[in-house]
Amino acid sequence: MRFIHTADWHLGRTLYNRPMLDDQRAVLDELLKVAAEKKIDALLIAGDIFDRSNPPGDAIELFNSVLARLKDLGIKVLFIAGNHDGAQRIDYGRQLMAASGVYTRGIVAQGMEPVVLEDKFGPVYFSLIPYVSPEIVREAFTDEERLDFNTANKIMVEDARRLIPDGVRSVAVAHAFITGGKTSDSERELSVGGAANVDYHIYDGYNYVALGHLHGPQKAGREHIRYSGSLLKYSIDEQHQDKGVLLIDMDGEGEISLEKIKLPVLHDVRVAEGLIEDLEKLDVSEDYVEVRLKNDYSVMSPADRLRSVFPNLLTVVQNEYAVDVNNEYKVNFRGRTYGDLFQEFYKNVTGRDMNEAELNFLDRVINRVEGADE
Repeated sequence: MRFIHTADWHLGRTLYNRPMLDDQRAVLDELLKVAAEKKIDALLIAGDIFDRSNPPGDAIELFNSVLARLKDLGIKVLFIAGNHDGAQRIDYGRQLMAASGVYTRGIVAQGMEPVVLEDKFGPVYFSLIPYVSPEIVREAFTDEERLDFNTANKIMVEDARRLIPDGVRSVAVAHAFITGGKTSDSERELSVGGAANVDYHIYDGYNYVALGHLHGPQKAGREHIRYSGSLLKYSIDEQHQDKGVLLIDMDGEGEISLEKIKLPVLHDVRVAEGLIEDLEKLDVSEDYVEVRLKNDYSVMSPADRLRSVFPNLLTVVQNEYAVDVNNEYKVNFRGRTYGDLFQEFYKNVTGRDMNEAELNFLDRVINRVEGADE
């Protein structure tokens, strides 16, 4: 069985308020070329297809066209809801799409049947495990009040494993934060204070685990448990990440071989550092660029001076402040999550750290505001 593992498309996303749909459309065209050239049997998308639960219409249309083109190529598609996606939207038309070889799972329930695909060696069972929180699992499985993320995901995986016969090849498609994973600024935190961590051992028994959520490509505890990473760079701190997809070949015994495939993109995302006088002399670059000035004085209207070299300039950073493309100054909050900022504010106001109950409440509020519970 040959399949591609991808995740975290975030269709409809912006970068410094700059729409990225053209970039996403271009990289998906490249993905479809690879899918056809490599003659894959299936494409696995491990969640966060959209950037929010109610995505713009052009993002929905782009995804619809990708599904149609994959169907025309005879490629099966398996995808799940991530924490950015709306579970109901991802689940819409599930039974109808299955007849076309498109398999999806957004809404969590007990007894979710695996998708079974066949190759010359026999069946391969795919468990589609969408993003879950303790609240979601508590509603679907148990009245237990003290579930954490690890236990909630363990309950889900154990339920999925019960529907897979012994001795067959199997793959899990899931969206979770595995303990020890390397994060990026563009990811929405799943909880405050690391409570969302999941132990990779819960996936024991699967021949391959296709994960989504973390935007940097990486293994998660074992060679066969992988994050493909996002298709594009969605924050400046991802500038050195090698984006792309993972091509997986599984033999008759369930052993896998893996190939990382880099996809061409319209614009790279990167940092340019130096004195403004030197940067102004560089060749024109169409990349999305954050400029970090090394001048030992404040430069007036730096964005205006640099637009001729960097027409897709995102921001200019100097003296601990960021200057946007309108030359307006703002404090640089890069790398600071909403949870971190509120905890710092709370301590400044009250003189103490937040307790466990308050952190849990803050976690629920942030998820509700950002739409993670929709």
